[in-house]
Amino acid sequence: MCTFETPKYGAVFSIIKLFYYIHLVIHYDFSLVPESPRWLHSIGRFDESEHINRKASKHANEEIPDEVYKLLRGEKNQEEEVEEEVQVHNKVNKASVKDLFRKKVIFFRTFIITSLGFVVNLVYFGVSLGAIALSSDDYITVALSAAVEIPACLFSRYFIDRWGRRPMMGLFLSMSGISCIGIAFTSNWLVFMFGLIGKFSISSCYNIHFIFAAEILPTPIRNVGIGVSTMIGSLGSVLAPQLVFIGTGFTQLPYFIFAAVSGIGVLLIATLPETKCTHLPQTIHEGETLGVIIKTQDASKTDAVTSECHDEI
Repeated sequence: MCTFETPKYGAVFSIIKLFYYIHLVIHYDFSLVPESPRWLHSIGRFDESEHINRKASKHANEEIPDEVYKLLRGEKNQEEEVEEEVQVHNKVNKASVKDLFRKKVIFFRTFIITSLGFVVNLVYFGVSLGAIALSSDDYITVALSAAVEIPACLFSRYFIDRWGRRPMMGLFLSMSGISCIGIAFTSNWLVFMFGLIGKFSISSCYNIHFIFAAEILPTPIRNVGIGVSTMIGSLGSVLAPQLVFIGTGFTQLPYFIFAAVSGIGVLLIATLPETKCTHLPQTIHEGETLGVIIKTQDASKTDAVTSECHDEI
């Protein structure tokens, strides 16, 4: 029976265990990671939100004027503020999975986000697991397949604030689908190149998907929505190895499936609103009206607000 508990690998396992314990400490020590000030403000816990903002501004050497906090509170008198805080707190704290299905628009967008999560997971893990068969040298293939995720992360993060979330995710999904078709119909070094392009593209989609989902779902149900999307979307990562295994009998079939699924993902993206240069929706109503043009007397003010990007607010 083979075992790795040998002096040769003892140091490696010690280092792995060390990082594991460090992760446990960071993960379970909630004092190291503060609560979201935006979420605290949305449920009426203004004092806690203000405390975190003041602490953050102190570390950044930037003082936030008291007038800003008064504006955030709505400049209401104390009785009205307390009453509204209790009402909002009671209403928002009851947010659950059911809230994802009560409004048609929210339900539809949650369904699309979840479906996209399934698509991205399926193609990502399918291409990753199938990378070994794309070259004669397994070690170089796996190393390059992992290394290509670094520029994918940087590239996607840089350009989504310039070209938008929806077009960039659609572009990368299209590239991954084309790459899968290229893998199925080519040979030799072209297969390897298409494999790297496909891994680069789907890795970029993986990064954009979480940002896109967080910006579409409103604050009260954002955590619940992303949790459901991640849970159901992970079924794609469960199915991917089975499809790769099918490739032992018919090599091209898994990549045809990955290409078809990528194409479906592009169509799904077209149904979602663009979230570039918009504020995060704070309420269910704002989540419903995201991407909808509302004609009011204050339309000019709305246009001025939506012209600013998240990183400029």
